[in-house]
Amino acid sequence: MVRTFQKENTRPATAAIVGGFVSIPVSQVLALWFVTQGLELGIGEFRAWLAAIEMVKRRSFHHQDHCPAYGFAELARLLDVNHARARLLVRNLDAAGLLHWSESAITFPEPPTIPEELLGPFAETIGRGKGSIVLPRTLLRFLAGGASTATIAVALAALFRCLSCRRGCPDGWGRLKASWIARAFRIGERQVVDARKQLVDLGWLAVEGDNRQGAMNRWGRAYRINLAWELPARTLARSAPPRPAPLARSAPPLLDRNPLPEEEIQNQNPASGGPAGIQLSEGEGEMKTPAPTSIVSTTPAPPRSSPAAPAPVPSPGGLPTPRLEDVRLEDLKDTERLLNLLGQAVSRGLVNSSEADRLRFVGAAEHALGIGQENPAGLFLYLVRGKLWRYLTQEDEDRAIRRIKAFLRGPEPPRLMSSSFRQAVSPVLSEDARMVCEYRRALASAGYRGDPFPQVRRHDPSWTRERWDAALLELGT
Repeated sequence: MVRTFQKENTRPATAAIVGGFVSIPVSQVLALWFVTQGLELGIGEFRAWLAAIEMVKRRSFHHQDHCPAYGFAELARLLDVNHARARLLVRNLDAAGLLHWSESAITFPEPPTIPEELLGPFAETIGRGKGSIVLPRTLLRFLAGGASTATIAVALAALFRCLSCRRGCPDGWGRLKASWIARAFRIGERQVVDARKQLVDLGWLAVEGDNRQGAMNRWGRAYRINLAWELPARTLARSAPPRPAPLARSAPPLLDRNPLPEEEIQNQNPASGGPAGIQLSEGEGEMKTPAPTSIVSTTPAPPRSSPAAPAPVPSPGGLPTPRLEDVRLEDLKDTERLLNLLGQAVSRGLVNSSEADRLRFVGAAEHALGIGQENPAGLFLYLVRGKLWRYLTQEDEDRAIRRIKAFLRGPEPPRLMSSSFRQAVSPVLSEDARMVCEYRRALASAGYRGDPFPQVRRHDPSWTRERWDAALLELGT
């Protein structure tokens, strides 16, 4: 057993799950989870599957003679996406055989069989990974409305380990360990810790006082699911914050209107005209030879500019000097202008001059360029000022490393080739290889940064992973 009880533990005052619940077979939930973690489908399809369950549950309370109607507008509201995105997610689920959608009915076919190695960790859950899982409808709508992959995984793990129903009375007490969640759902342990803290801050999970070290080492800290939890209200503003007001550029006014005393104002009349140049009086032209001393340069050396914090310089091309108070889209795309902004951020204490913060700063620019649609510059300032580095992905850091290397080291010199290779004729590419080049070029120009194969497969179902890999091997990538 994974649960340990104490005599002083009391049941919560709530005797039922507020808002109702749905009962879903464990095998179906796990099958959908692992299928949507592959290359073909993503977490968006899993959220659409949850939203479809909520739509079916809503119509279960109608009379038998009532004919239900299902529309993509309702699904789009549950997912918090547009109409076209909701239709695409349903089409992907239908093509994978995981959902059958029509205007009058939504059915859920039998899921594919799960390998035994994926089901192993769930033997340590309530019911040993068999039967059905109880999913509160308030939580279901929250997860479908845009929750992250880690948040969905932690919520499902809490239901597997904590929520049980004995003698008709639900109980949400149990133990939850981050390492077990990461192993069972195949995600990072650091993401699990952040998502679990988010659910605790939202009030859906509550930390219990059972802190016996032996039980914590084996099964994790004790938590209780809030069965009376209500769905939090969505914020209206989802765009980046507005730009800050620019700082005052003019100097402050003088407090003293007559800063020079009258007794110090002397010799203000212009000097009389005379010959140009200077005239040395007697004895002034003689120079004394100084005693031999160590040669010390009195000219101050120019300050060194660190590559992590360069000084702001005027930018060619008609653009003004980059300023942190008014970040432009061109500042995020141009590495030199971006590093000038880094110097200003270092001087104001937003970041330090270390290489790690330089990588985070450039990574925040890459993240804003990748997902920012309406106001990438505002999103960039929001990440930097709040030091929200946890939202940067590994792809953002990889692109930031390439940008910094290209700026500091310059373009790589061309490699010398022997005379025998110079005369070699370039091989003729097959039709598949040429199509792969065209697909990758079109997706890159559209701003798509992920694996292009799922998009190509949706456009042309005749493509397979083996055919795609063979074309990439021919291209040498």
